[in-house]
Amino acid sequence: MESEAWTMSSTTLIQHSASPGGDAAEGSWWWGFDDAEAKRQIQFLLPMILVSVFYYSIRLFSVMLAGHLGELELAGATLANSWTSVTAFLAGLSGALEMLCGQAFGAKLYRTHGIHLQAPCIISSIFSIFISIL
Repeated sequence: MESEAWTMSSTTLIQHSASPGGDAAEGSWWWGFDDAEAKRQIQFLLPMILVSVFYYSIRLFSVMLAGHLGELELAGATLANSWTSVTAFLAGLSGALEMLCGQAFGAKLYRTHGIHLQAPCIISSIFSIFISIL
């Protein structure tokens, strides 16, 4: 069992090389464009970019269709999109509230629990007023 643990700890997950390209002299540092790394990053980022484009295109298409119906309908669709954005932003601000309040309540830190509960409510109110003005 001990030899197995030693073998697992002695192997590294990342293989070290002298340069990212692997063809430079031993011990030298290679500054330049790494095609393989750029390709891996693009492959990693492409799905996230596509999801963002499709997510925002849903709002874009609904506003475009409402624009064909009339000026009042376009204003209503734009107002609904703004309201959705504000609500989603405020829900994101209050997302950490669940973890912080649960942790404080479980540790019987009731004063901290109250602070964690009141502070996001005040901050969310300030941000909602600020975003509504924009």
